[in-house]
Amino acid sequence: TPSKLYSLVDASGYNQPISGTFTELATAATNTAFRGVALAPIANFGPLKLISFQATLLNNKVNLNWTSANEVNVRNFAIERSKDGITYTQIGTVNAKNLTEATYVFSDKSIWAGTTYYRLKMNDNNGSFTYSNVATVSSKGSIKTEVFPNPATNNISVLHSKAASGASITISTMTGQIYKRLNVEAGTVQTSIALDNLVSGNYIVTFNNNGEKTVASFVKQ
Repeated sequence: TPSKLYSLVDASGYNQPISGTFTELATAATNTAFRGVALAPIANFGPLKLISFQATLLNNKVNLNWTSANEVNVRNFAIERSKDGITYTQIGTVNAKNLTEATYVFSDKSIWAGTTYYRLKMNDNNGSFTYSNVATVSSKGSIKTEVFPNPATNNISVLHSKAASGASITISTMTGQIYKRLNVEAGTVQTSIALDNLVSGNYIVTFNNNGEKTVASFVKQ
């Protein structure tokens, strides 16, 4: 009716059916009506707010839990992991729910010995992003070697335990033919390797840390 004005707050989230309750704002005086009412977006949404972000080691995996508020046009949360707290590698993404408040869970089943650092890269649809606080866990479990990206094209990064003097990495075929062997700089936990002239296929990476060997596999596209 032209004699009443109503408001509706839609909290259903991005690209969802509109839902909510109409609230009466004003009633026109007797023998009058509202005319020329213009619609305008509500501009009091604040930036994305991360309420909490925690990492918990449980049953041989790390559970990452976070809660956020004021999600508007948020694309996703990229989960990043680091062995030294300096160099981070993305290990997964979770799409944003774009709700007033939302809770998320992500599990990392690859456990490193020692301290592991986690953070969130919170990406908006317009390309902007912010980082969360850093959450850490400590484990005395077995040391693992991992390869990123996987599948790979031109280069790989090998994540490994802290290299001792004389540590090395070998890349070989599934049948044992060696493609490349290189020395690893002492004290490092990540080594980048160029895959020059490596044909497409499945390969094995062996990290030899003074006799302690760990392996990982990757696919060359």
